Amino acid sequence: MNSKNNLIILGGDTRQIHLAAYLKQKGYRVQMSAFSQATLPDNIHNYDIDDLLPENKNIILPLPVTRDEYTLNAVFSDKKLYLQDILRKITPDTTIFCGMPPKRFENALQVNGCKVIDYFKDENLTLRNAQLTAEGIIGILTDQLPITLSGMHCAVVGYGRVANCTAAALKSMGASVTVFARRSTALTQALINGINSLHINEMINAIGQFDCVINTVPELIIDSSVLEMSQQSCVFIEVASKPFGIDFNAAEELGRRVIKAASLPGKTAPKTAGEIIGQSIHRYLTEGS
Repeated sequence: MNSKNNLIILGGDTRQIHLAAYLKQKGYRVQMSAFSQATLPDNIHNYDIDDLLPENKNIILPLPVTRDEYTLNAVFSDKKLYLQDILRKITPDTTIFCGMPPKRFENALQVNGCKVIDYFKDENLTLRNAQLTAEGIIGILTDQLPITLSGMHCAVVGYGRVANCTAAALKSMGASVTVFARRSTALTQALINGINSLHINEMINAIGQFDCVINTVPELIIDSSVLEMSQQSCVFIEVASKPFGIDFNAAEELGRRVIKAASLPGKTAPKTAGEIIGQSIHRYLTEGS
């Protein structure tokens, strides 16, 4: 079998288990490592990392690669795997597929002669992932709030892909939606899409009208001064990655409820999310992009 058809999936969560099944169905030879505590698909086995890395030239790391900048994101592993240790085990000329790798780790791989493919930069994947995230947010709201989406007053902070999909989904279900953003083009695009929009500096004066606030910006925006002006019953949903956009400590002190919802597709739709990653990797291996 062509060496490019030999793949090792190193670390991750339930998405990577479904990713493995998808790639095997596509004809790849798939092996896994750091899944000692998981139930794997038929004929796919977990191996010790040292038995696989030296000989393998196609390695798939999770999305995100790490949650703390030091250890591999590997929820089914019975031990911690440090990125520096993994780096020392990977030989030159290896192709590394990964999602949102830390810059320092990515640079070290490239210096070591590896080719790094960040599949989270695949526009097809990011758009599908944004849609899944929006669906997950809708699920949280329907489960956690005592009111219907129809008539709910929702604020969406930011207007990137996830925020765009989320605002559109909420609007389609009858919610009153306001987007807060900095860029004038984002504010204009929201208005074109039939959604209210305000500059992010206006949030402190407007936040009191909302039943929920969904943050998609990885930058502290919703601080104590903003939180103080919100309704006591307002629910905040944090979708962004570190350094996050909500001051969690201030929210706790003020008695505001914050739901941390990072990597929603991996929690609410892991099979679809894993297959989307698989489609991106398969597309690269067959088409080269």
